[in-house]
Amino acid sequence: MYYILEVTLMIFAEHVKNKLSSLIHKMATAPWLFSKNPEADFSRNRKLDFVSTIQFLLSMESGSLKKELLDYFQFSVDTPSASAFCQQRNKLLLEAFQFLFYEFNSCFSFEKKYKDYQLLACDGSDLNIARNPNDAGTYFQSQPTDRGFNQIHLNALFDLCEKRYIDLVIQPARLENESLAMTQMIDRYKGEKK
Repeated sequence: MYYILEVTLMIFAEHVKNKLSSLIHKMATAPWLFSKNPEADFSRNRKLDFVSTIQFLLSMESGSLKKELLDYFQFSVDTPSASAFCQQRNKLLLEAFQFLFYEFNSCFSFEKKYKDYQLLACDGSDLNIARNPNDAGTYFQSQPTDRGFNQIHLNALFDLCEKRYIDLVIQPARLENESLAMTQMIDRYKGEKK
């Protein structure tokens, strides 16, 4: 019985992974919709094309950028440089990831309920991001001699029965407003309203 469950979960995991890959490839047929410079970005063949740039971003862990690139490209001598990756990443619009998130979520129905209700939880967390003293909305410095750091505030709406995120709002940490973020997510909510 345990073996059958394990195989079923593996098959479902592969299905989910294939669905995500399929959506990314579908987006790649019109990369100009998700690029800052639609006429030029992702128009030439590169090792880090539209698909591999997004897949790499989604697969990154906590290692250095150089190590992550080497892992992703299986230590190939043709591994793109960190600079090449940053150039490709900077071509993408934030909306590319929003589109992917919502499209991917729509591929799977929300069937689990509690007494016929979809139970949702909303919470926020601060996340450290790359240091940039010029970004006033995210930069914090407690003392003039401190190096300082940058943070964003991630507000997420989570389906408790399905155990998956259904929406999110990212705010500069200095402009954090969890009530506003929750209101925005509720306004966008497409599920059944009772």
